[in-house]
Amino acid sequence: MPENRFTEKAETSLHAVLEAFRDGTIAEKCAVATFPSPDLPAQKWSLNNRWLALIQTGEADCRGFRQWEQVGRKVIRGQRAAFILRPRLIKKKNPDTGKEEEHCIGFGTVAVFAAHQTEGEPLDYTQLELPDLPLIDVARAWDIDVSAQGFVGGYLGYFAHRRGSEERKIVLCTAEASTFFHELCHTAHERLRGDLKAGQDPMQEIVAELGAEILRRLLGSDRDTSGNSFAYIERYAEKKKLTVLDACLKALQESARVVGLILETAESCNQNGITEEEREVACA
Repeated sequence: MPENRFTEKAETSLHAVLEAFRDGTIAEKCAVATFPSPDLPAQKWSLNNRWLALIQTGEADCRGFRQWEQVGRKVIRGQRAAFILRPRLIKKKNPDTGKEEEHCIGFGTVAVFAAHQTEGEPLDYTQLELPDLPLIDVARAWDIDVSAQGFVGGYLGYFAHRRGSEERKIVLCTAEASTFFHELCHTAHERLRGDLKAGQDPMQEIVAELGAEILRRLLGSDRDTSGNSFAYIERYAEKKKLTVLDACLKALQESARVVGLILETAESCNQNGITEEEREVACA
């Protein structure tokens, strides 16, 4: 895809972000307000199992056959199960204490199904509404559904890649614009590359968070969340054995292209999330 005039602007602005990271002029980490948490069985699972289910189904609410029956729902015929892991435990007597203790001797799999694979009684989730997020029309222009979900721990939002007949979507557990920007950057990155895989690849996460930070700065935000961005990038940079600055420099060109595509799309659909004044700033 050819570069557009927004890419150059994004790259210039990203250098300003790097300079802030370099000289330490970033905000303190701040708490993120989340949507109320629904009472889901998956909340009792390990974080690894929650991620396993999410990657396979694109949804946080996954349950077994009987768990769905308990809430008046049944799995739709022909639906394919996702699988999580369950430890296989046996009891052995401790020779020192004489008491029986549980020991893990391996793992088995458990079949689970996502809410969208079931039918029956309505789920008693709290009905959540998203605020009028900046750039929301960019997601709509790309046929990406954006919805709210109660916070279930482990993540503040996610971008679900297309799986079979399931459409791509962004799910947010917070009304924070910065989280939406991050997931929108994942969406743009996929449009540019076309070969991104589901899961948390460190460089994909750094590209998305760096892009989100520049969008926050370009469009203006109620509060400075650069401290959160720095900490997030730092966590993934460590997985690549890179410093924050080296990781950002490595992601710089890709992040600039991602932001450029988002701003170009925002202009082409004349969406309401960017005012004429904001558009002039982005194009300057």
